[in-house]
Order: sequence, then structure tokens, then C-alpha cells
Amino acid sequence: FFAHCIGWWAKMLMLRNLGTCLVYSTVFELTELTLQFLVPEFQECWWDSLIMDWLIANTLIGMMAGQLTLRLLNVTNFDWAPTDQGQMKWIAYEFVQTLKQLT
Repeated sequence: FFAHCIGWWAKMLMLRNLGTCLVYSTVFELTELTLQFLVPEFQECWWDSLIMDWLIANTLIGMMAGQLTLRLLNVTNFDWAPTDQGQMKWIAYEFVQTLKQLT
């Protein structure tokens, strides 16, 4: 529980976007639930994974403490989503160029 809180506090400080952290946290907890058969450490009750870990430790404590820390330090949030067509074209171009270099 404590590791989840500290981990998502630190991730919030690095990523600086609540939406991005929520997506990452949700995907990780769903991955834990689906890989329980493969990794013994992931075997826990569904309510422990979803309520205790995702909702309380990750979101309410870890991410909100990170958000509070960012506000206290007057640090701006990042916007990880491209906002216009030009950015999307640039991302696609860079992706294609990287693929060409790999082949």
C-alpha cells in the first residue's frame, strides 16, 4: 500500500498530468488482474487490486499528493496529447523516419 502511494506520487511528479497517470494506473492494475495466473505476486483479491490499490493508494493518495506537491512548487502540468493537425503530422513523420532507420 505504501509503495503504491509513494510510487504514484513520484510518477505524478515526473509525468505532471493526472489523465496520463490515471490511464497508466488503470492499465497496470488491469494487467495485474489478467496476469495473476502467471505471476504469483499478482494474486490478490479483486477488491484489493481495484479499490485499495487503484482507487485509494494510487489515485486518492499518491496522485493527489503529487498534484498538491506540484501546486505547492508552482510547477506547470504537461499536456501529453497532441493538440493540432501539425503535431500529428510531425509525430507520424518522425515515426516513419525511425522505422526507415531500423530497416
